[in-house]
Amino acid sequence: MYWSARLLPGPDRPVGQQRVRDCTRQVTGDEWERMSRRHGSAGAWAAADRIRVAADAVRTQEPAELGSGVDVLRGLTDVCARRTARPADARAQVPAVALGVLVVGAVLVLATPPVVGLTANGRNLLLMGFVGASVAFAVSLVFQLSGPFDGAVRVAPTAFELALGRYDQTDSGIPG
Repeated sequence: MYWSARLLPGPDRPVGQQRVRDCTRQVTGDEWERMSRRHGSAGAWAAADRIRVAADAVRTQEPAELGSGVDVLRGLTDVCARRTARPADARAQVPAVALGVLVVGAVLVLATPPVVGLTANGRNLLLMGFVGASVAFAVSLVFQLSGPFDGAVRVAPTAFELALGRYDQTDSGIPG
C-alpha cells in the first residue's frame, strides 16, 4: 500500500503514506501488546479505516493516479483480511481437554516401564531419564505454543518493523 500510495496525486500522497505508517506503528505497538492478552485493538481498526477514508477521498482523472488509488484499496482489503485473522489467532489455543489428555498420556508413558517389570539398573534409569526429559520437553512445548502471541515461543511483529524501514527506503529512493 505504501508503494502504491507514492503515485497518488500530490496532496493525497503524503496523507495516504502517513496513514499507512500510522497503521503499521499501531499494529507493532498497541495491537501486538493486546494480542499477547488475547485481544485485538480498536485503534488498529481505526487506523485501517483512516487509510480507506484517505484512498476514497482521492479525486483525479489521471489513469496512473486512479490505478494507484485502486491498488491502495486492494492492499487495504488484504490488510483487513489479515487483521481480522490476527485477533482470532490470538484467541486460538489448544483445548484444555487436549492438554489434559496430553499430560495423562505423558504420565502413562513414564509409568509403563516399572509396571511391565523393567529393572532399576543404571542403563534403564538413564534411558527412562532420557524418555522422561523428552516427554516433559514435548508437553511443555505444546503448552508454550498454545498461544501464538504470548509465552516464551511467540510470534513477533518483525515483518511490520521491517516494513517501517522499507517505507523510509521508499521515501529516500534507495532500492531495497
